[in-house]
Amino acid sequence: MFRSLDELEAVTGKRPRGYRSPAWDLSDNSIALLEEAGLQYDSSMMANDFQPYFARTGDKMTDDKITFGVNSSVVEFPVAWELDDYPYFHWSARPYNAGLRSTEDVFGSWKGEFDTAYAENGVFTLTCHPEIIGRGPRVAMLERLIEQMRARDGVEFLTMEEAAKKFKAAFQSEEIG
Repeated sequence: MFRSLDELEAVTGKRPRGYRSPAWDLSDNSIALLEEAGLQYDSSMMANDFQPYFARTGDKMTDDKITFGVNSSVVEFPVAWELDDYPYFHWSARPYNAGLRSTEDVFGSWKGEFDTAYAENGVFTLTCHPEIIGRGPRVAMLERLIEQMRARDGVEFLTMEEAAKKFKAAFQSEEIG
């Protein structure tokens, strides 16, 4: 991971500030490593629907209980299968992932998810794969969704780095106040 961060910085001129695990699959050590690397955010876990939180390290699970560890400095932006283009649009012969849904079905689902995030003053985090969302009708549906979002008062479009800074600043204000 550290070599990859160095390589990405060498290529782009900017060090990555966050992480999303392939297939949202983290190890017991991932958050501690992200923190050690100085990363500000992750977007690989599902412990909340729309509210960011500080990812924990050191959770212990047994058959009868879970003991929570401590909050890290890494802000977690929750993900959800409902907000991922893959299960809607990718065809699979498996019965649990029928895929190939209409753009109207997906628009309705994503708009409903956004409306709830908006009502909860939350963060709406889509996961879009270029090879999945990149077809003409799907891009048009995504543009229509973005226009619906823009029409709502107070909606901001931020990078995850900007949103992590805003979350940490709000958290520090609550601690002081």
